[in-house]
Order: sequence, then structure tokens, then C-alpha cells
Amino acid sequence: MYVTEIYTVTNPSSWGFLALAYLTLIAISSGCAIIVSTSMLLGKMKGTKARTRLIAVSFIAIVLAPIALIFELAHPERFLSVINPANFQPSSPMSWGSLILTLYGLVVFAAFILSIRHKTIISDASESNTKPLELPKPLLALCLAFGLALSLYPGYELGINQSNPFISSDIMPLVFLLSSLLAGAGITCLVITLDSGECDVEASRKVNLLVVAICVLIVALVVSWTLSSLVSGDNDVVSNLWGSASFTGGFLVVGLLAPSVIASIPQKACNRPFAALICALILLGCVFFRFTVLFVAFPA
Repeated sequence: MYVTEIYTVTNPSSWGFLALAYLTLIAISSGCAIIVSTSMLLGKMKGTKARTRLIAVSFIAIVLAPIALIFELAHPERFLSVINPANFQPSSPMSWGSLILTLYGLVVFAAFILSIRHKTIISDASESNTKPLELPKPLLALCLAFGLALSLYPGYELGINQSNPFISSDIMPLVFLLSSLLAGAGITCLVITLDSGECDVEASRKVNLLVVAICVLIVALVVSWTLSSLVSGDNDVVSNLWGSASFTGGFLVVGLLAPSVIASIPQKACNRPFAALICALILLGCVFFRFTVLFVAFPA
């Protein structure tokens, strides 16, 4: 299975649902990594449980993602061949993808190990307590850089299929990036409310505002692509995309409109059921978008 194959109606996509799981898992992992690393570089989330939970989600997701990909491949041994540094091909998008995935996984693993370690502090009263280790800024910078690269990469790799104007459009990597960031923001929205102590209302409102902003940006990108496609005469591609229930109902309505409306209600900040609902809707939208790309847009 290579993304460089050309899929048409007579030669339908051979992607399976494990490929959908793979793309969703790397979106969750990279989105959480971007959120937590950016927050910590800005001096937020220091020593909080939210930090540890987000890194743990990112780590677990990136462990499960290659497993899904290996079982998706017709010949799983190809995965080991692709990630082998000796087989790296600078002109191969697959080689670059495997390199990004491997380096990102190592960086997140290091961040996860450090995040669950604690150091002992002895006070003047000879009383000792523990606090989480601070993550080094260079490590956080690497998490951010590789998280951005991993979230952008599927849009570039799938864009090799130049026969499809939607898949090969310039907005595709940006939509993948923003939807990954949205997934991370949705999980952050829920994680903040899970703290056993008092929920940080201000932080919750900022995350909700981030959710709304990302949703608006994604819609703006999709609308701009639609208008430019109509001007260039790609009417069939536009009608095929907007006629897809997974895109309009699943991605736009369930994944963007619904969570942004809920997140825009100030009184619902730090409300755990509403945070869980926002998170669930966003993740569903993330799945629907990738489903559209893999199973709907290719035959267009």
C-alpha cells in the first residue's frame, strides 16, 4: 500500500479502517504534544496534573499508531524496512514520514518518562515532599517542532495524488494541522476539568476560546478552497465533497459547529460533562475528516 498509487472509480482506494485509526491517533498525539509543549514554553502548566495527562495521552496514542499501521499493511515487514535508516531515500515521502514518526516517538517517550518522575524537596522544617521534574526547554521545543511536522505530514503525503484537486490542494496540510491541534485542544478541555482540586476557570475559558478559533479557521480554509475551486471550474469535485455526509454532517457540523457553539458559552467553563461532550464531538469530527479524505475524496 503506497500513497503514490492513483485511485479512481475503477481502481478504488485500498485503505482500510486501520489506516483511519492510524491517522486519527497521530492527530491526537501531535495535537496534545503541540498544546502541552507550547503551554510549558510559555510558562504554563508547570507541575500540574494536566501536563502529565496530556503527555501520557500523546505517548499512548503514538505507541498505538504504528501498531495500527503495521496491521494495515499487506506486508507488515515493510514497516521495519521503511523505518530502517539504511533505507532512507531523500526523494521518498514515505522515508521522510517514517523519519518524522520515529524521531517524534523518541522525543515524546523522553518527555513522558520525565513527566512521571518526581524530585524530593526538603523544607526548612526538615519536611520532605515531592514535585514533578521540569521538562527541559530544548525537549519541549523538539516536541513542538516534531508535533507540527507530524500533524502536517499526512496532508503532504496524501497530496501526491495530483488527480484529486481536494487532496492535492494547498490547504490540505493546514487542515490536517488545525484538526490535529483541535483534537489536542478538545482533550485539554476535558483534562483541565479532571483535576481533583479546583478547576482553573480562566485556563478552561482560554482553551474553549482556542477551540472556537480553530474551528473558525478550518471553516474559513474550506470555504476559501470551495470558492477558488468553483472559480477554476472544479464544480464536480466541490459537489462531490459537499454532498458527502461524512464531510458536511460529520466533520463540519458534528466536529466543528457543535463543539464551537458549546465552547463559546462562558458559563460552561470547567463543567466536566460539557467538556467531555466538546472533546467527544471534536474527536468524532477528526475521524470524519480523515474518513472523507481516505474513503470519499479519493474516488472523486
